[in-house]
Amino acid sequence: RPPPAPKDNDTYYFTSYSHTSIHRTMLADVPRTSSYERSIALNPSLFGPGSVVVDVGCGTGVLCHFAARAGCDTCYGVDDSNLLPTAQAIREENGVGSDRIVFVKAKAEDAILPEKADVVVSEWMGYGLLYETMLPSVISVRDRHMKEGGTMWPNGAALFLEGAK
Repeated sequence: RPPPAPKDNDTYYFTSYSHTSIHRTMLADVPRTSSYERSIALNPSLFGPGSVVVDVGCGTGVLCHFAARAGCDTCYGVDDSNLLPTAQAIREENGVGSDRIVFVKAKAEDAILPEKADVVVSEWMGYGLLYETMLPSVISVRDRHMKEGGTMWPNGAALFLEGAK
């Protein structure tokens, strides 16, 4: 019996995010999740009425829900994992219309959106800022789908290292 064919990097990556267990772990990280919730809620000039938001790698759609609660007109949640049916069910359970949170099943680099966004939001940093290697995908969405004068959230990070003997 031949060994199974190796998975390409994209298949491996998106399959690993298709299970709810990893999302439960991320959502249970209260400082991380509540920081996103607060920063979105406290910035109605960016996320409020009249704004369009794109969430890159939306997973369960939690950032889309925060943006919708803040009043944005539309939040596009882009993800290529098989979790989007779960995200859609969560949207329905929360009574948010499919015109307010629109899920797009695609790799970020291939996503086609019907309008430009005021804000591109994502939990791209992973452990130690670079673990998930999602930043190139977020930059791709920024370059193709963000309005002139738009912003990314987060749009800065700092990594501090200390040498050890």
